[in-house]
Amino acid sequence: MPNLIRMPQLKDYDDYFEFVSDTKVAKARNAYSANTLRRLAQDENLRVKATVALNPNTPPDVLRELSTEMSMGVRRGVASNLSTPSDVLSHLAKHHYTLVRLDVAENLNTPTRSLVHLTADKDERVRVAAEARVAMFSPETLSELVDLTLCELGVLLDAPRAHRADIIRAFIGE
Repeated sequence: MPNLIRMPQLKDYDDYFEFVSDTKVAKARNAYSANTLRRLAQDENLRVKATVALNPNTPPDVLRELSTEMSMGVRRGVASNLSTPSDVLSHLAKHHYTLVRLDVAENLNTPTRSLVHLTADKDERVRVAAEARVAMFSPETLSELVDLTLCELGVLLDAPRAHRADIIRAFIGE
């Protein structure tokens, strides 16, 4: 006897559309193929698009396109994705939704200058997340960020980590 997959009992059209949506979301979550992710990124369902935005296999050009979606959920997915291009993260660091900026501050690939900018954010959660990341900058990252003399770099490294963001902003004039 063949091994058949049992289809769920669908009572009406709403059940059918929910089933199709859940299936596409699962496909978007587990997709490895760039072509599959490109196709799913065009889906009208925002849950599917948000899941594509979170998938680490999503190509950079698709993430760039998804970053312009009106949906905050989709933009948050892009902001959280470690594969998101740095220029897109820099753009999203200025987004009007606090949670998008928070996701950018927590993304390990956010450009250094964008993180420093976020340490002055109007929302405390964003500031705290960005300051925590800035506090962990290596001396090499700090010296690349600002053209510091060895004396200035020493002052910065001797400062408490909690105050590094303020000092860096002062050096780069933000």
